[in-house]
Amino acid sequence: MLRTWRFVTLLLGALGLALGTAHVLELPPKKSTPAAVPEVYLQLRTRWEFGHVAAFAAWLVGFSLLVLSVLMETPTEQSRI
Repeated sequence: MLRTWRFVTLLLGALGLALGTAHVLELPPKKSTPAAVPEVYLQLRTRWEFGHVAAFAAWLVGFSLLVLSVLMETPTEQSRI
């Protein structure tokens, strides 16, 4: 029972820290002027798009290798002889 409460406490603590950090990172853009936001967005859009494509490619390669490793037939003792 104690392990469950520790796990729940750590999970809620991590979730709270993650949400708090995300809020702190969002605060400066929210305080900027509305006219400056589109300029900044246009400057950073290509970097964000490249990052999303690179992350997708990495996840796709990883998932494909995982599926391939599960589907490949592993040799048995009899087939090695």
